[in-house]
Amino acid sequence: MLNAQDYLIFANAARLGSFAAAAERLGVSNSHVSKHIAALEARLGLRLFSRSPRLLLTDAGQTLLKDADQLRDVCERVERRAQALQREPVGVLRLVLPPVLARRVVQPALPAFLAAHPGLAVELFVQQAGLPAFAEGVDVVLTLGELADSAMVCQRLGNFDLLVVASPGYLQCRSAPQQPADLAEHNCLLTRFPTVEQPASWQFVAGERVEVVTVGGNLSVNDMDMCLDMAERGMGATVVPAVFAHAALRAGRLQQLLPDWRIATRPQLSMLYHDRVLQSRGLAALLAFLQETLARCFVDD
Repeated sequence: MLNAQDYLIFANAARLGSFAAAAERLGVSNSHVSKHIAALEARLGLRLFSRSPRLLLTDAGQTLLKDADQLRDVCERVERRAQALQREPVGVLRLVLPPVLARRVVQPALPAFLAAHPGLAVELFVQQAGLPAFAEGVDVVLTLGELADSAMVCQRLGNFDLLVVASPGYLQCRSAPQQPADLAEHNCLLTRFPTVEQPASWQFVAGERVEVVTVGGNLSVNDMDMCLDMAERGMGATVVPAVFAHAALRAGRLQQLLPDWRIATRPQLSMLYHDRVLQSRGLAALLAFLQETLARCFVDD
């Protein structure tokens, strides 16, 4: 059986002219070097060194040294590349995340991340929730809620604060609600998924007061980003995470409704990834980037 270490020790001892020098360079003992040289000679059935009065290569040793040098060079090149991989992340990373996070949070920050890590490439797969069918090949999944049945590590990133918003154009036709119960008379745009039962209700809290309002409207979608866009177009009122509405609120495209009340529900965002003992630097860099980028989406719990 090929033992590369034997040949590496042989090449170093031959080039340095002594077992002691080879041991010092390799960080091993003299006896370790002698043992491997003896094992190599026994396995090959050849005498590689003449040991008296000083260490010299035999004719067989001279013949084999060139090949052993090449093996040593290959091994050292592999070591240098491995060290470079430890210093600078490289490779392709696959990230699955909801559309609204992809467009409004991750996409604006992604160019700077890739510029800082030129050895990395990112493949984004946009879907609403849960694990994709090809989860085995995915590095990171961002999803609402925890996936208890997943083999991946689930890290809770935080909870979204929700706002009720509508466009100024919509409010020109409908007076702004003064109490949560007034929303029953409004066209409410709903973000809805197959697991959510009908009818939809929004729970509001103000101090000790709690009100639950059954709402409805002429549009429900399973894409929060589309729901927000339809609200900006004047179709109705909707509930969205505050972080996604900030730009439209500042620009005047949306107005917050019922500012003295808060939505009791605070959806949780979770990040799932494989628990690898030797986690790649690329994956570690992506996880750190996502944690930092998404941190601004959440308020303190």
